[in-house]
Amino acid sequence: MKKIISEINTLGKLHQSLISPQNVSKIVSKLSSDCTFIDLQAECSVHNVTNRKGLYVFYAKFPFNNHQQLLEFGKKWGVLRDKKAPDNCPRFHKTNAKCSQNLKLLKENRLLPFYLGKSEKIKDRVFCHIDTPLDKTVYALKLKARVDLLKSLIFNLGFVQFDINESSYFCIELLEKKVRETIRPIVGKQ
Repeated sequence: MKKIISEINTLGKLHQSLISPQNVSKIVSKLSSDCTFIDLQAECSVHNVTNRKGLYVFYAKFPFNNHQQLLEFGKKWGVLRDKKAPDNCPRFHKTNAKCSQNLKLLKENRLLPFYLGKSEKIKDRVFCHIDTPLDKTVYALKLKARVDLLKSLIFNLGFVQFDINESSYFCIELLEKKVRETIRPIVGKQ
């Protein structure tokens, strides 16, 4: 038992180091600096994304800078516990939409963090979010299926890939939680 307790304590220290503000800040910076434009009207081509493990963020630029209009968009997208919203789609998160950092980005007509995710195969997951039809049971944004609602938005994709082994993937989940707390995406909630 002493060895197990020692290993747990060691892992706890490594966990704190991994999710340090400095590391989270580096990841947030990388996610927002190397963005790729996503054209929902065309065949999607995200050339620089590979099928490695990592985090990804869909950013959205709205054609308005008014908070009330953002909340109206959220109602059309589907809010938490909305029975009329499409099944298996992440919901609009009013609390994150109202946070001061997102209100500032909206007012400045800048990209807002729309959705944050993790995957063992980022490229496949991103295409799933873009191309999955609304009637499919896969949990995804289903962006192309909602093009009428999204036609005036500009989407970008940011991602960070990690060349790690299978047994280390749980670390991506730990980082995702801290990044989510930092950027506060307006869709989806862990």
